[in-house]
Amino acid sequence: MAQRLIEIIIFSIPESIVILYLAFSILGKKINMLKMIEMGSVLGVAVYISRWITGSFILNIVISALMIIFLLKTLASIPVFEAAAVGLLAISSYLSIEFVNVKTWQIFSGVSPNLIEEDLLLKIVWFIPQILVMLGLQLLIGHFTRNKKTINRKSSKEFRHEDQYL
Repeated sequence: MAQRLIEIIIFSIPESIVILYLAFSILGKKINMLKMIEMGSVLGVAVYISRWITGSFILNIVISALMIIFLLKTLASIPVFEAAAVGLLAISSYLSIEFVNVKTWQIFSGVSPNLIEEDLLLKIVWFIPQILVMLGLQLLIGHFTRNKKTINRKSSKEFRHEDQYL
């Protein structure tokens, strides 16, 4: 029981916070850090429980994506289509970075990912780079989405639909 609680606190909750933070960065919206931690904690516990119950990686990803969409819709009041788009983009980005991270560690260290399950310290060492890469990615995306300026837009009152694609 203590091992599961440690895994939730060390891995599932930070992973969920990073994924949700990426979703908000893609949307170009800022969110209160306390609300982000709250949403990440709910998602982290739910994802860990679904992973534990199902045992299937694919089913866990589907449940995770649905939970992200649900949390973005209900707790952040984001429209369903936007929540689905950014939720799926955020989770697929995280999975891509996780895959590259695991393959890189596997190539350079020669350690099989199956051995990581038994060693908590090794698991943490393998986990940190993907979180750091995700944080860098979301800061980069957030910089461009929050500071976007439209060409030909002097003020919101002067904006014309015809000019939006120029």
